[in-house]
Amino acid sequence: MKVKDVGERELVKLLLSIINKREENLMIYDDVVAYPISKKSALIVKTDSFVESADLLPNMKPEQVGSKLVVMNVSDFAAKGIVPLGMLISLSLPSDYDVDYIVKIYEGAEKTALSYGFDIMGGDTSYGEELVLSGFLFGLQERDKLIKRCGARVGDYVATTGPFGDTSVAFSILLKSLKAPSEELERHVFRSVYEPRARLKEGLALAERKLVTASIDSSDGLAISLYEIAESSKVGILIEDIPLSKNLIEFCEYHQLNPIEMALYEGGEEFELIVTIPPRFWEEAKSTIERVGGKLHYIGRVIKEKGVYLKVNGKKVSVKRKGWEHFRGWL
Repeated sequence: MKVKDVGERELVKLLLSIINKREENLMIYDDVVAYPISKKSALIVKTDSFVESADLLPNMKPEQVGSKLVVMNVSDFAAKGIVPLGMLISLSLPSDYDVDYIVKIYEGAEKTALSYGFDIMGGDTSYGEELVLSGFLFGLQERDKLIKRCGARVGDYVATTGPFGDTSVAFSILLKSLKAPSEELERHVFRSVYEPRARLKEGLALAERKLVTASIDSSDGLAISLYEIAESSKVGILIEDIPLSKNLIEFCEYHQLNPIEMALYEGGEEFELIVTIPPRFWEEAKSTIERVGGKLHYIGRVIKEKGVYLKVNGKKVSVKRKGWEHFRGWL
């Protein structure tokens, strides 16, 4: 059996069955690792990689590469409600790379790190057959404020921090050669993949007030991220309303595509937070997000029946478990 046959998630589950024998990690099969350093606090670490052959988009600037590496790591801290304190970068690359290109990558990474309140503090360099950048992010948090992906409960509301669709449009233009209806739309959606932002302020605000039962970022796609929460929490999710970007609606009208399907299955790297919130905390959660300059969109609720469903004309329609998976691509 090959890795491509099982895919990333099954491979991760297999590897997790081998490691963590000392059972000190407070967040196994989650987006970060949490190591207890006292009865109240935990050291949080996260690593994520930018691989040239998989992640480098056409015409992407080196500063954008460095910035995106930081965002990829910070977004999971945002979902877990963790304040990042510092980051290391492990760099692997061929020896014929231009030095100025690498310098600009680090300038982009440092600028973005500083915008989130931390610093790139060091790392490692080595030779490799292609450019690979691995970020290692660390921070501290009180143990009772950690937000896992497995805490959703029946009756919770499901919400997101932003609309979906810009990245699916950008990928369709960049990777499928579909035409943009206008140059303005193209410029806007390209920013979503070249210069994304993590919802750190929103995640920290929700964690501080303990308003969320489960959370994940949408970097692997909306549908599969919903499945991750549902399966980890042993519940189901019924989606009633997906906030769609204006660019997605215009693009789908132009090409006669289904905007709901594109938002669910063909996005990813949007770095929005998907959270579950008890109804009694809903109004407080909305106002909390608004105070930090964001917006919380109600999209559905947690149900007892396992799976993820979409409400269409009063009926429940099963959502496919599709999205990005390393080693297998878009499922």
